[in-house]
Amino acid sequence: MSYAPELVRTLHLRPYRKGIGMPWFRVQIWDANEADRRGAPIVLWRLFEQKEGGGSTLVFDGLAEPHKWQCSGWFSVDGDEAAECVLAFASLRPGDTDKEFFEDYSPAQLAFAEAYGEVLGGEKECRFPEVGR
Repeated sequence: MSYAPELVRTLHLRPYRKGIGMPWFRVQIWDANEADRRGAPIVLWRLFEQKEGGGSTLVFDGLAEPHKWQCSGWFSVDGDEAAECVLAFASLRPGDTDKEFFEDYSPAQLAFAEAYGEVLGGEKECRFPEVGR
């Protein structure tokens, strides 16, 4: 029996000071309620760019696009390790990994990765300094 994806965690990332016109980011982590061929749970994620004055733009939609990954059997879908791994994927920029990783990115997603990938990586390190080490 298959179940609908379930929202299990939301991260609010505010790398910039308020009042300077820079965005903040909201990351939703979803349990796909399915497993890969090894039995590891599949995690889906969405990333929104939040405008300082209100409004948001959906940048990555892991519920509709192939932005998903298999969670290790050693940690939970809603735990810090899963959140850290999602942020690791969200912070990748061209040049960080093989160019094939970015083949399915839209021009807007590539521009986002180039503009904010480094700051998202910094947020990951600040929020989860001990995870996976």
